[in-house]
Order: sequence, then C-alpha cells, then structure tokens
Amino acid sequence: MDIKQLRTHKVILFSLILMFFSSSCSEAQEQVVQNKAWNFTLAQAQIPQSPQAPQDSMKLSDFDGKVRLVNFWATWCPPCIMEIPVLNQLQKDFSADDFQIISISIDKRYRPNVPNFIKEKNIAYPVLYTDDLTVQKYGNFKNIPTTFLINRKGEFVDVFTGFVPIEILKEKVSAVINSKK
Repeated sequence: MDIKQLRTHKVILFSLILMFFSSSCSEAQEQVVQNKAWNFTLAQAQIPQSPQAPQDSMKLSDFDGKVRLVNFWATWCPPCIMEIPVLNQLQKDFSADDFQIISISIDKRYRPNVPNFIKEKNIAYPVLYTDDLTVQKYGNFKNIPTTFLINRKGEFVDVFTGFVPIEILKEKVSAVINSKK
C-alpha cells in the first residue's frame, strides 16, 4: 500500500468515526429536546465566608416563569472552566429579563473542592450538586459541559455539548426570552 492509499484509508476511517459520534449525540439530544424539563431538587453548594446564605437545596421550579440555562459541568473539565466567564456575562446581561443560569456540578470525587472553586472563579449563579437520577432524566449525556436551554413553560428548547461561544448563547437565549412561548 502506498502513502496515498494509506492517507485515503485514514480519511475514510476518521470520517466514519466522526459520523458515528455525531449521530449518537444527535439522537440523544433529539430525544431530550422533545420532552419537558424534569423538576429536580438538588443540594446547593455552600460557599465559604459568603455574605449570602444559600438555600440547602433548589428546584428547577424555583425559577418557573423564567428562561433557564441548566449547565452540567465539573471542576476538572477545561472547557467547563473556560465557559464560566461566558456564563457569568450571560447571567449579568439577561438577569433583568427573567433569565436564570442553574449550574449543576457532576463532581463526585472532587465535590469537597466545589465551594472554594466557586469562590475562586467568582461564579455568579447558583451551583448545585447532581445525582444519578437527574443525569438520567436529562438524557444520560456523556460529555460535559452539556447545557440545556429551557423556556418559560419548562420545555427544552436547545441542547449544547461542549464549550459554546457567548455570541451563540446570547442569540439563542435572546430568541427564547423574546418569543411568546
């Protein structure tokens, strides 16, 4: 086999692998997008020396009537960390428009580090701890960050996997806030 044939085989193999992963992500997302968001109740991270006393737990329904962005992430995930300033800015830009980001940490082994991580990164939205049932109800996603855009009625509008640039999130959130749904 010459070098040209070898390259052709590599390109075909890479394309097949890419198609496989793309289709499995799409199928999982389509299944979730057709459903109403599950009303979780999860423990809230307690931030050390915080002037605000957070609740022990929060429900998705605590924000009924608002557009919500539910973001699953972890402290050890580089794209999740990159996304924090984007989410902080988004929360700031849309907080007057009945919009709320709810961040759900999937950290298990590093869960004790989450409160200090929140403080270090100046996270400006609630951070909750997930459980297996919540991950299951949100489609058993395999990659993080995974973010769900939910309208005022509690219906899934969009699902994002991986780091999403602020321009895309602003456009999507703005469209949902301005829609009559």
